[in-house]
Amino acid sequence: MCEEPSNDALKTCLVCDTSYCEACLSKYHPMKAGLARHTLVEASAATPKVLMCTEHPQEKVNMFCETDECLVCSLCKLVGKHKDHEVAAVSDTFQQNKVI
Repeated sequence: MCEEPSNDALKTCLVCDTSYCEACLSKYHPMKAGLARHTLVEASAATPKVLMCTEHPQEKVNMFCETDECLVCSLCKLVGKHKDHEVAAVSDTFQQNKVI
């Protein structure tokens, strides 16, 4: 939220999924009314969200199918409908500056 790049995030709201510096926290997320019920944690303690595969719910998404332009898991590439498609690791896709 911070417009000042020098201000580090101190707190992350687990409900809003947004991190705030001290100034922005008091300005944009005051702990009153409905926001008082939100859970704030230290910014470094916030757990990043993990995307799970829609076809294999037990598998994390870690690949990008360039043919269908969608995120897939390793099982989709090995035995699923994406096995004959052009598939790259998500990190490779980001390095090539492709928009997902």
